[in-house]
Amino acid sequence: MSLSYSIQYRNSSVFDYEKMYYKMELTHNLNLNGSINFGNGWKASATTSYDFKAKKFTYTNFNVTRDLHCWTMSASFVPFGPYRSYTFHIGVNASMLADLKYDKSSAESTSKTVDWW
Repeated sequence: MSLSYSIQYRNSSVFDYEKMYYKMELTHNLNLNGSINFGNGWKASATTSYDFKAKKFTYTNFNVTRDLHCWTMSASFVPFGPYRSYTFHIGVNASMLADLKYDKSSAESTSKTVDWW
């Protein structure tokens, strides 16, 4: 588990036309990451970030992975925000059979096709 705090002093998106420069802004975030191995082949991890200026969570992600000896199964879930999505993957570990897989995703930018050979 890790905990970090970050402070940024940077240009904002607000442009001051009178002085001809972008106004500066101060942001600070608290980040929390952690993972745990439990059971036989199970691994879970999570990450989240809280923005003190916006007073809200900016990014949260949960992952679960299961090693099924010859197969691997993984699921990922982003519950809210602009990156809200889920993904699910199950596939063969052998590189020779890498096309034998099932992928499901809610993200519009990724393919939603199923490849079975």
